[in-house]
Amino acid sequence: MASSNDLFAQIDPSRALDIRSSLPLRRWSPGEALLQHGAPNEQIHLIESGQVEVWRGEFGHPDALKIATLHPGDCVGEMSAFANYKVTATVIAKVNVTTRSFTPTDLPEAEGIRTTFLTNLASLLVGRLVDTNDHLVAKHEAERETQQQLLASLMMVGRILFTVCLYVFLLPIAAHLKDVLPSDSLISFGFIIFLTSLTVTFQRKSTLPNSAYGLDLKNWPRQIWRGVYWSVPLLLAAVLLKWGWLQMNPEAGRLFEPERALSAGGDMPWGQWSLFLCIYATLSFAQEYVRAVTQGGLAFFYRTAGHPDRWKALLIANIIFAILHVHLSPIFAVLAFGGGLIWGWIFQREQSYLATAVSHLLIGCWVVFVLGIPY
Repeated sequence: MASSNDLFAQIDPSRALDIRSSLPLRRWSPGEALLQHGAPNEQIHLIESGQVEVWRGEFGHPDALKIATLHPGDCVGEMSAFANYKVTATVIAKVNVTTRSFTPTDLPEAEGIRTTFLTNLASLLVGRLVDTNDHLVAKHEAERETQQQLLASLMMVGRILFTVCLYVFLLPIAAHLKDVLPSDSLISFGFIIFLTSLTVTFQRKSTLPNSAYGLDLKNWPRQIWRGVYWSVPLLLAAVLLKWGWLQMNPEAGRLFEPERALSAGGDMPWGQWSLFLCIYATLSFAQEYVRAVTQGGLAFFYRTAGHPDRWKALLIANIIFAILHVHLSPIFAVLAFGGGLIWGWIFQREQSYLATAVSHLLIGCWVVFVLGIPY
C-alpha cells in the first residue's frame, strides 16, 4: 500500500500525469476483490475513484482483520508485483471503484521513466521493510519487558506465599507464648514487625515500580484526605453499632470506654494505654504496607498475565491478611477479614498505600482505643 505520488517521484509531474492517464483503466463492483490473499499477482492498482478495504487474511473468514481503507491516490499490489510474491492481504472494493491497473513493463522506457519508477518502488519497499523490522524489534522489546514484569510479579507472589507458610510454622510458638506474656498484643506486634521486615526485603528485591504497590507518595495530601473521607462513615457506623448493643445490654458498659482498650477488665493504666495507642498507630502503617505489597503484587500479576483483576487480588490478599491474625483467635481472624475487605477495597479504588493506612489508623484507634470494644 502506497501513494501513487511516491511511485512517480522524480518524474516531471505533467509527464507523470500523462503516463497515468495512458495506463489501462479498470472498474470494480462493490464486494469485488482487487487482490486475493494467497493468490499470485503481477499488477499494480492505482486507485482513481472509490474506496477499497484491505483485510489481513481471507475476506469473510472469522479470523480476518480489516487493517486499512484506501482512497483515490493510493495504490495496492506493488510488493507482490515487484517481488513476484503471493498476495499477503485481500483487497475488496467497498463501493464502485476505478483503478489504473498495470505492470511495470507497461511503462515507457524512454527518458528513464521505467527505471525511475522501479527505483522508487524498490526504495519504497526497502523503507517499508525497515519500518516493519523496527516495529518487530519494538514489539519484541515490549513483549520481553512484559515477560520480565510477569516473572517479577510471580516471584513476588511466591515470596508472599513463603511468608504465609513461615507464619503458620511459627503459630505453635505463639500458642506457648500466650501463657507467658501479659498480652496477646505483644505477640501481634512481634509478628507484624517480623512480617514487615520480610516484606520490605522482598519489595526492595522486586523490579516492579513503586506505583504497582500504591507506594507513590507524590500527591500525599490528597491520599491522606481520601483515607479520611472513606473512614468517616465507618466511624459513625461503629458508634451506632455500639449504641445499639448497649440499648439491648445496658449493663455492658458505656458508649465511650477508652480505658477498656485491649483489656476486657477495664483496668489498663493510662500510661500503658497511651503506649499501646502509639504502637498500634505505627503498626497500622506496617500492616497496610504488607497488604499493599501483597494486593498490589497480585493485581500486577493478573494484569500482566492478561487476566482481569476485579476482586481476585483483593480477596486473596485479604484472606492472607486474615490468616495473619489467627494467632489471636479464629473469631478475631474473621473480624480482621471483614475489616480487611474495607481497607482492601479502599486500596483497590485509590491505588494508594497511604490512603489505606490512614483509614486503618483512624478506624482501628476509634474502635479499640476510643469506643473501647475489646477483642
